[in-house]
Amino acid sequence: MKITVGSWEALRAHAQPIRFEVFVDEQKVPAEIELDEMDPLCVHAVAYDEAGQPLATGRLLPDGHIGRM
Repeated sequence: MKITVGSWEALRAHAQPIRFEVFVDEQKVPAEIELDEMDPLCVHAVAYDEAGQPLATGRLLPDGHIGRM
């Protein structure tokens, strides 16, 4: 497993589909509120399997809270 940490700009392509699957599809969070104004301000992490497929994601907010995990 490999974990990559970076900006929303750098990791959005891999983090967004995971977040929509987990939060919008599974947990029924409205799609229009899943992505928010905090995303560009956060540090994001994406975990990848051995084949390089994204498996999980999370974000660290500027106040130190972990979210969207």
